[in-house]
Amino acid sequence: MKVLIVDDERKIRKAIRSLIEYSSPDVKVIAEANGVKNALEVLNKYHPDLIFLDVRLGDGSGFDLLKNMQSKSIKIVFVTAYDQYAIKAFKFNAIDYLLKPVSEQDLVRSIKRAKEQILFKEEILRSHQGLLDSISKTSSDRMVIRTAEAIHVIQKADIIRCEADINYTLFYLIDGRKIVVSKTLKEFENELKNDGFIRIHRSHLVNINMIKSYRRSNQHKMLLTNGIELPVSVRRREQVLRRLSWI
Repeated sequence: MKVLIVDDERKIRKAIRSLIEYSSPDVKVIAEANGVKNALEVLNKYHPDLIFLDVRLGDGSGFDLLKNMQSKSIKIVFVTAYDQYAIKAFKFNAIDYLLKPVSEQDLVRSIKRAKEQILFKEEILRSHQGLLDSISKTSSDRMVIRTAEAIHVIQKADIIRCEADINYTLFYLIDGRKIVVSKTLKEFENELKNDGFIRIHRSHLVNINMIKSYRRSNQHKMLLTNGIELPVSVRRREQVLRRLSWI
């Protein structure tokens, strides 16, 4: 487990580091920071699992740091001389609140609590991943789409089209939803090519069952059932015509 210590007093940082190294040799202190700005820079570089965080810092507060952190999965233990911030700390999902001077017993308890929460989360993720993999393998008419916010299990027949956006793919579904996924259209083309999908343009992959008409005049346009009209690229027109002739 990787630990970051954030305190504006060097002697406090040194004391916490010494306690960790003495009591928990399997825990690595990867960095120290003396303020909010410095801590944010360290966070982006080292990605710790646990932060021992003071409330009052030279350029702000520990709460300012938490508000500006991108990752919300890092475990937080407040270490402070003031007991009046405890309620606020736990509102920020701190796993512990230690008063200075920190005892070895309290520090070991906090580290144990952090480890337990991290292991529990990893176990849940492994279990969840196993379930999703099972769905993907046993059900050819469904697929799993992972985004930053959620994991979607969708029917392939519900996909109207997919659109490329650099290294992202936009899924348009029949219920009106649009799902943005951080994978390329080429990857989904390979996954869906045997399920009735055809690449009509470098930016467009469509469900053949959602095609309403294909006009070869007027620059070759394909009209879908949702009223959207898409271009068919010159290099793909022959392939598109062959696929449509099989329907």
